[in-house]
Amino acid sequence: MDGMDRLSIKADRSGIVVYVPAAMSVNDICCDLYCRILDNISAFQKKGTVCISFRGCTLERGDTEEIISFLNSIDKIHVRFAAKPDIDQYTGSGVRDDGDREPQQAKVSMALPDMTKTHSDNERPYIFRGDIGRKQTLEIRGNVIILGDVARDARVVSGKNIVVVGELAGAAIAGKLAAGNNFIIAMRMCPQLLQIGKAKSTGIRLPGAKRMPMIATNDEGIINITYI
Repeated sequence: MDGMDRLSIKADRSGIVVYVPAAMSVNDICCDLYCRILDNISAFQKKGTVCISFRGCTLERGDTEEIISFLNSIDKIHVRFAAKPDIDQYTGSGVRDDGDREPQQAKVSMALPDMTKTHSDNERPYIFRGDIGRKQTLEIRGNVIILGDVARDARVVSGKNIVVVGELAGAAIAGKLAAGNNFIIAMRMCPQLLQIGKAKSTGIRLPGAKRMPMIATNDEGIINITYI
């Protein structure tokens, strides 16, 4: 493991082992794993549970659970990831691993309408920390909160709702799976494409988009955008 400078994945009889280089953030780990999974998507199309453990850079237990929660939110895979019962991969003392513990969803630190109040704990939004760069795509089954910007030519796809705590300059597609009143919120909204359910709008030009938060909804098949 000495000298390893990039994340790598190896399979064993009980699942997969992820080798994490030193000083790699949780967000970078999630982004790298997302790309690796999409590059080998056929291996994750069958239903079942894949046990996963982490080696190399020592992770906190909460970091590991957040990564697993993110992997289970990816829309294009059918398998379910679960942590291997291996206490050595966590830091700290006095932490007991019961072997059957379910990976928990990422903690919600923001109070948002309809996303934190009307969904159960198992449907809490995934929080993505960082920017979605050009040509990048983030696709999540449920709600997603992005603490950063979505660049032009980038794309965010959510089965339910999208909140961008930053600038939305690329494409945002919400309501892919859910039947109901879905929305897209951005602190600065200047998107190339907005789609909620089957309603979509392109070439959007909004006065005050750089200064005021806005919310987009599907109003009987038409994208309706209003100031918050």
